[in-house]
Amino acid sequence: MRSKNSYLHFFVILVFSFLCKATNAITIDFDDLDPNELDGYELRDEYATLGVIFEAGYLIPGSGPSGNAVTGPSVYFTFTGVLPTYVSFISNNIDGLKNSATAKGPNGYEELIITEGWYRGTLPDDERNTPYIPNQRIEFRSEFGISSIGVSSQTTPFIDDLIFHYTKGAVPEPSLAILFILGLSGVFFRNRKLSCKK
Repeated sequence: MRSKNSYLHFFVILVFSFLCKATNAITIDFDDLDPNELDGYELRDEYATLGVIFEAGYLIPGSGPSGNAVTGPSVYFTFTGVLPTYVSFISNNIDGLKNSATAKGPNGYEELIITEGWYRGTLPDDERNTPYIPNQRIEFRSEFGISSIGVSSQTTPFIDDLIFHYTKGAVPEPSLAILFILGLSGVFFRNRKLSCKK
């Protein structure tokens, strides 16, 4: 029969494993920034510590499904350091037109995704036109990593809720949550060992 300590040890390892996987994912909803109400706010290196640099894009308040969104004639961002193997974001277009998103990465990786919607200047029965779907999620995957993404349209594309993550073990730094759990488990097991000796 297993002791309570072995069950607790198994639980701590399970929580630690979950936290290791969870810390490889990064979500940016742009709601932490305060944009200029009149002209928008041009993004650059605000998320550099998370591994993203914007080279084109303006923050617009209240224009996304969850609050702020990024827009412009085009939106372009690059990843620094360890490259993510998965990237996704919400795509919108206020005119109901198609947005095109291109991802690039090492080993010649390049992928184009075109959202549902219409092409400006075409007839309604043009076979390239499809009914517009708001809040379309665009997803890119590459085992070698994704270094940059550009989003454009015939009018103004919007992106929001950027999510990216890395291959298991690709992010070298443990999160504070993991270090905290390890410290707590160490203290707990030390106290249990001392109380058993008494």
